[in-house]
Amino acid sequence: MRVLIAEDSVVARKVLERNLKELGYEVVVAPDGLHAWQAYQAEPTPIVITDWEMPQMSGIDLCRAIRQHSTERYVYIAMLTVRGQKEDKLQALEVGADAFLSKPLDIAELQANLRVAERILTAEATLQAQKQQLQDLNEELQSQNDSLQQSYRMVEHANRRFAELFENVPVACFTVDMEG
Repeated sequence: MRVLIAEDSVVARKVLERNLKELGYEVVVAPDGLHAWQAYQAEPTPIVITDWEMPQMSGIDLCRAIRQHSTERYVYIAMLTVRGQKEDKLQALEVGADAFLSKPLDIAELQANLRVAERILTAEATLQAQKQQLQDLNEELQSQNDSLQQSYRMVEHANRRFAELFENVPVACFTVDMEG
């Protein structure tokens, strides 16, 4: 699974990248929010970990941009920051962050949040697959319904022709089965 990192501190970026690679993730690295946004637009990633305070585009602005960008898949966003006030956490959650990670980064906390992200993304993928199955079934039902409607119209037409033929015949007509 791909993870996009937006972190302006070279040391923090390298540590995070190394840890994510050790956990088996494919990592895309951006030195700030603007580069992260450009990387995301070029190829959306399911997980984004962004620092709050960065030049050119903050983590808050990056989070807003991702949430406003229309995608078919959910994106799990973790805000990474030295900020720790309740108001900061609320602001991050308000703009669409799913997690709030404090610096210095605790690897166990990162792993726990990544497991949550994977559960959410797996559940979302399952729901998308089920939605597609329902759409396919609906299309099949619609097709069968159309066929039934066409068959019904054909039977009605045959009944009308039968009635017209036998109601307007000037002689008596009888119908019998094979046994008389």
